[in-house]
Amino acid sequence: MKIQLLEEFVVLAETLNFTKASQKLCLTQPVLSRHIKELEDFFGDELFIRDTHSVRLSGTGQLLHLEANKVINQYKTSITNVKNFTGKSKQNLSMVYLGDAFGLFLGREISKFKENNPNIHVNYRDCELDEAINFIKTNSYDLGFVIRPKFIQPYEGFDVHIFAKEPLYAIVNKEHTLAKKDKTSLKSLAKYPIIREDIREFSEVEQFSTDFFKTKDIQFQLYKEYPNIKTCIFNLEMNKDAILLIPKHRVDILGRNLKGVEIEDEDCFYTLEIAWNKQNCNPSLKRFVKEFTQNYPAI
Repeated sequence: MKIQLLEEFVVLAETLNFTKASQKLCLTQPVLSRHIKELEDFFGDELFIRDTHSVRLSGTGQLLHLEANKVINQYKTSITNVKNFTGKSKQNLSMVYLGDAFGLFLGREISKFKENNPNIHVNYRDCELDEAINFIKTNSYDLGFVIRPKFIQPYEGFDVHIFAKEPLYAIVNKEHTLAKKDKTSLKSLAKYPIIREDIREFSEVEQFSTDFFKTKDIQFQLYKEYPNIKTCIFNLEMNKDAILLIPKHRVDILGRNLKGVEIEDEDCFYTLEIAWNKQNCNPSLKRFVKEFTQNYPAI
């Protein structure tokens, strides 16, 4: 179990308000709800009793609240003791990344950085975008490899270095009319039904998909939302009319009955970037940013 889940549980247990807890944790409510559900599944019992007017701890939740605080405090103490013993308390670098976008690339970069800086311990984890942003905001991790639609401004309080861009793709069934093309315009998609992830599961789904239409004042038909990207792709296997908008790197997970068609509009792309909190003073972070920006100049 991730210690992060217990930390989130404690915040919610003390506020008994999903909105306030989400704001305090810099998480969206859907993400917090999903994480609480993971804990409830793990313990096999509900932790909160919810009704239309209130949220309160269940019996199991009250017990976990007591035990979770003990676990979190012991965890922090143990980590500090071990780091002090190894002498690495001041030479750490932690980073988060979106695995399907940066996995192979990042592995090479981490290896090069560790070779050049053997005294810096590098910790890293794969996560979803909303989790990555929260980790950077709270300085839980020093750095993030993230992706952002071109028209969205950098997150408040972050410094970023944009080193690459990735085109927007329309995913269609191979029997779709557009499947005969390798490229098409955003305007040409407007007459077809659009599917996307459920906004309750991914709060920024509009920005990452259908807001491309809005930036050009193009009307579109939102046909249906699905729980996640894999469910969207599965449904396209059976739907010969609908379209899904995704970044190019996700084309790799398509089934054999689907095809990716590049959107040729000049400004329909995502930026690939490293992002970090402006208040983060970790010298290891500064070293990594310096080396990375030298190898990958801003575009």
